[in-house]
Amino acid sequence: MQTKTTEGIILKTGFLKNSDLLLEVFTLDYGLMRLAYKGGNSYKRKRGGTTLTLTRAEIVFAEGKTGLSRCIEISPVNFNLDLRNSYRVIQAAGLLAHLIRRTQMENKPAPSLYALFLAYLKRLPQSQNLEALVASFRLKLLRHEGLFNPNSPPALITLAASQKFSEIEGFTMTKEISDGVQFLFSRELS
Repeated sequence: MQTKTTEGIILKTGFLKNSDLLLEVFTLDYGLMRLAYKGGNSYKRKRGGTTLTLTRAEIVFAEGKTGLSRCIEISPVNFNLDLRNSYRVIQAAGLLAHLIRRTQMENKPAPSLYALFLAYLKRLPQSQNLEALVASFRLKLLRHEGLFNPNSPPALITLAASQKFSEIEGFTMTKEISDGVQFLFSRELS
């Protein structure tokens, strides 16, 4: 059995049977992956402590024949505990994870999107403008997928093209802009 190692962020954890887990992980080298983790929720493994959602980890796995790979070992790099200090922050982080799960195909590497996702997760706890940060991530995700319309309203172009978090933090979100981002994202991904 040939094993591979990659870094990833756990997006979702579910139960298979007994103490086995099904993990959805966005990885640096392989994109979105589904992994079966035998005994991942056992007492021996501290009831899934290493598989908390939004944990960044090094993952050793063996590819499966059905698209479901087998997780052999998980070594947490960062539990991202600072995301869990505020309900609004964990809610925003959960939304970013949901957007990755919704837009990415399994086993399609997206290293630049992984880096973007990681940067936004690191920024969320310090943000004073979570709504603009999430809107910016949505628009950058559309750009990454080649679905962002360059003829969009100027405010959306500003958010999508922002190079620094300070530009996003200073952005004034209105209901009109928020609705525009939501509409554009829903339309392009329907």
